[in-house]
Amino acid sequence: MNELLRVFGLAVLVQFAVGGWILCMAAYKLVSVNILSFDFVSTTLFLVCILTELFLYCYYGNEVYVESDLMVQSLYSMEWVHTPLAFKRSLLLTMERAKRPLRPAAGHLIPLSLDTFVTILKSSYSFYAVLRQTKLQRRAIRIIGDEEVTKHLEPLQLRRDVASQSAFYHLYHGECSVELFSLIPLSPLLQRTTRAGLLCHRLTVATIPTRTKKFGDSFLCRTIRKWNALPAPVFPPSYNLGSFKRGVKKQQAGRQGEDGWEGLWALGH
Repeated sequence: MNELLRVFGLAVLVQFAVGGWILCMAAYKLVSVNILSFDFVSTTLFLVCILTELFLYCYYGNEVYVESDLMVQSLYSMEWVHTPLAFKRSLLLTMERAKRPLRPAAGHLIPLSLDTFVTILKSSYSFYAVLRQTKLQRRAIRIIGDEEVTKHLEPLQLRRDVASQSAFYHLYHGECSVELFSLIPLSPLLQRTTRAGLLCHRLTVATIPTRTKKFGDSFLCRTIRKWNALPAPVFPPSYNLGSFKRGVKKQQAGRQGEDGWEGLWALGH
């Protein structure tokens, strides 16, 4: 296995990197062509070929891991009771080594598994969504055609972050149904003398434990992480949605820095 990874590991790593980029570009082109055109059919077939190529690597790498994980059980199930003592000792050593299943990896970095395949699909879609959003913003700039107006517009990502935090602000203060309010976890008991206690603000809530990345990226889990990362001055002394939105907008805009509409105006031209 080590010799196989030494020979093909780097090539497979490059294949994965290029394949993910091609997936994103092909999907980006696919949504902009006519569904009845030849370009749509050819791009779809090309997309299927790339997906199949990456899936084969991940599927068989996952099979190697699963089968090697069952090695201990298979060795124990053999007829070893009446074998010589030396064979039993060798079998015991083999079983101890087999407790560490084989994990094929592209370039010793990317595991060849079905989870990796799903991650590639998610990452490609996320990058595609960014390109799609950028294209939408540039199109809006061209339609408006007035730099004095467009340079003051806020990016969609900023408005999305402010909206999600404002919705959670409503939930936290009970400005919603009882069912929604019950979803908000209680604040953790952190001593103010500890490092975690000094870094948190007075409205910090406990993070929701997650076992899957999909659930961790859900609205409530994602928003709670961003909520706890907000600085204390963002929160007004009492319930004031307008003041909170202005504080979040200022803080988020400061983090984005130069990645605003001014840069997109240059891209649009």
